[in-house]
Amino acid sequence: MLDADVSWLNTLPKNERLVEHPEPPGGSSDIRGRGLSFFYPSLTKGTHTNPMVRVLWKSDACMVVFKPAGLATQAPSPHPSLEAMVREHLADASQASRYVAFPHRLDRPVSGVILVALSKRAANLLSQQFESRKVQKRYLAWVQGDATRCQSQWQDAIRKVPDLARCEIADANTPDAKVAMTTVRVLGSRETTGEERGSTLLELCPVTGRMHQLRLQCSHHGYPILGDTLYGSREEFSHGTTDDQAINRVSTHPPIALHAWAIEFHDPANGKRVVVQASPPWSQAFHPAIDPF
Repeated sequence: MLDADVSWLNTLPKNERLVEHPEPPGGSSDIRGRGLSFFYPSLTKGTHTNPMVRVLWKSDACMVVFKPAGLATQAPSPHPSLEAMVREHLADASQASRYVAFPHRLDRPVSGVILVALSKRAANLLSQQFESRKVQKRYLAWVQGDATRCQSQWQDAIRKVPDLARCEIADANTPDAKVAMTTVRVLGSRETTGEERGSTLLELCPVTGRMHQLRLQCSHHGYPILGDTLYGSREEFSHGTTDDQAINRVSTHPPIALHAWAIEFHDPANGKRVVVQASPPWSQAFHPAIDPF
């Protein structure tokens, strides 16, 4: 968990596609000794060459882009994917490097920030950060029911279901079971109104990185993510929005109420600690009015 006081972030302009603020207003860039650089991008603009690729932050070694819900991170041609669009973007922008690798992925129905390595060296260094748990990821999730009293940490044994693209809770002694750990923080809730059932907004910080970890754990603990019918949700999440009409045309996967809203890592180019955050593309009623850190 971050321990820096970054309330000054809320005073920064949000009308730029990318705004770098290495120093808080009137303060030092070494926030409580951590030397963090914060990036607080707006998602109202795309790139010049490809409006579906939104570059939130970039260095010589890697970049962070926004993945819309409904788009696969990677997929074989000719199926649309974020990887193919990033490659097209780099080619159109006449980038010297055409190398693209993803040290982590987001599920197709999930939106949010995702890291892209631009060289083999950067890919290796970022993978090492993930393996040593030096990368911190934060997700927002609207879940069914009243989860205001849920535990602050979940630890479960999970396994992939053979021949199926899903996971399940398993006995810890099952040979292919792996430990899944997630820290949980309650951020808000919505009461039942009319036909709409009550729901809770959670911040989920995965300690481990298992397949469908957050989706399965939410369901297992009694709070399936809105719209996630694969893991027990009984209703669609109709409050997700996107201005990427091309994605709407090609995607057959409706969004779920899970959004990767922040990632913290060391830039392989210089070792500098970086935080990139992006607000969820949800309707105003479901948009969190909270400090991201």
